[in-house]
Amino acid sequence: MLSIARSVRLSRLETTIATVVALLLVPVASAHAVVPAQPIPEGPEANSVPAFIGAPARPRRVRAPNVPTHPFMAPNGRSNIHDDAYQTDTYRGPGPLGYHMLRTSTFQGSECASVTFDALGRIEAVCVGIEHPKLVLLDPDTLDLEASFDLPPRVVNSGSSNPFTDFSGGGYFYLDQADRAVVATTTRHIWVVGQTSGPLGPGFALEHDYDLTGAVPVGDSIISALPDWSGRLWFVSAAGVVGTVDPASGAVQSIALGEKIGNSFAVDETNAVYIVTDAALYRFEAGADGTPRSIWPGSPTFFRCRAFACQAAHRVATVSNGRSGISTRSTARET
Repeated sequence: MLSIARSVRLSRLETTIATVVALLLVPVASAHAVVPAQPIPEGPEANSVPAFIGAPARPRRVRAPNVPTHPFMAPNGRSNIHDDAYQTDTYRGPGPLGYHMLRTSTFQGSECASVTFDALGRIEAVCVGIEHPKLVLLDPDTLDLEASFDLPPRVVNSGSSNPFTDFSGGGYFYLDQADRAVVATTTRHIWVVGQTSGPLGPGFALEHDYDLTGAVPVGDSIISALPDWSGRLWFVSAAGVVGTVDPASGAVQSIALGEKIGNSFAVDETNAVYIVTDAALYRFEAGADGTPRSIWPGSPTFFRCRAFACQAAHRVATVSNGRSGISTRSTARET
């Protein structure tokens, strides 16, 4: 009887410990008082150079093809690092011309390369640093920190020794049509993080967690995730895994190309997905069960890309993204 009683007590203790550990690992809503922006530190000779060189520019209009707004992403120019679903890097709107320029900066101690804007115009970004990536919400005028949400700890990809140039596990993310950040994590999951509001102001809370560890093995990492025009999530890994996630059921389907992937990808209104590997440029569509199906492979040559989204995907893969270890984020505006 004593052994049975001890066994019951131990079982209960183990269950309690397991429950506590599980609770500690579940992200909770994050909200705090607004933190004023801390300007980027400057060297002692910062004032020894002119504050402005040149003359104000005259605006010149340029033409570009219209890119349709993705139904499951924030509006074009606000949804992801490359502007839209086609990944064109072309923005419809004026830029600073050089009249009465003011500079505002905030030091984050990490690279906030992927910048998006929510429906209220606030900046939502993932900042990748040494310790862990974090999702931040910034005032667009002052760059004050309105909310912050820690993502899983940083894991340097086996193919990169520099955490500032390794974009896997959060560097690429997108803002969806409901202002939710869809982020690939270092733990080989995809998180959907929504905005919250409360007495302390805005915050973040985890809404969905899609486990991709069955498709992306240990030692590999998720580079990027984007939705197709039906809302199905697609993802690619550094080692060449291409997969889909059913957002309703969480079911994952994938194939392994065996070819390295180092950049995000493009999607278009035909439900096609364009992915560039180190070996070829692919057009994929999802099969009936969601399994990626290659429509055509080919050499990553611009002239073989007929769709505009395909051309954009090629440029994203071949043109430098400027990921040079920048550790700050700043904005410039005119008054």
